[in-house]
Amino acid sequence: MRLSISLLVLLVATGCNRSADPFATTEGEQTVQTAAATSTDALVGSWTYSAYVTPKEVARLSDDPIPKGVEIDMTAEGSSTYHANGRYDTNAEVTIRVRQAGQEVPLRFLRRDAGTYEVQNDVLFETVS
Repeated sequence: MRLSISLLVLLVATGCNRSADPFATTEGEQTVQTAAATSTDALVGSWTYSAYVTPKEVARLSDDPIPKGVEIDMTAEGSSTYHANGRYDTNAEVTIRVRQAGQEVPLRFLRRDAGTYEVQNDVLFETVS
């Protein structure tokens, strides 16, 4: 089975939303809460995040239909540190679980990157270097 590009984009997105509580889960549905980043001073420090994306939400985000009888969900936990000099570093663990016919295959990824960041018009831009 092929995972769509949307899921990979979602993996990256989980590492790019930063707030004191960037992901709040309500009744199994992912609700994203973002804080407006108005200056780089507001971001300096360490931030942790976690997310759970339900099978229903994965199916909604997928470019391709999920085959009947297949269920996919995703969890992500990580932390990012934004330094006053405009640099950042990120570490996260992402697990995608694919279930079919009573069997589960967990796909685990470690996401580590570092680079520079800036805020433009209340949008956080990260450039991996």
